[in-house]
Amino acid sequence: MSRLHSFSRPIPATDSKLVNRVVSLDGVTHDAALAGRSFPGPLLRGDIGDHFQINGMDELCNESMATALSIHSHGLLLHTANRAVGAAFVTYGIWELVLARL
Repeated sequence: MSRLHSFSRPIPATDSKLVNRVVSLDGVTHDAALAGRSFPGPLLRGDIGDHFQINGMDELCNESMATALSIHSHGLLLHTANRAVGAAFVTYGIWELVLARL
């Protein structure tokens, strides 16, 4: 079967907690908002036609940082998409979002 005509595979839903943490990237500490409680965040892999369900649980609490988030990607390659794919609200609309603050 050609990969261009692959069928969608069900991928189990997963939860990802969005939290504030202090990270040290180069010996300097920074406040950060992290997905999956880790830096770097979790790696997601899929094939053409795959669907993901990621339940983002908002546990952001650092009031000195913005608490509004955008979802964007790094390293996502889409046929005929802008080379800068990943810029939130700009290059493509593949996200179906339901956001709630718990």
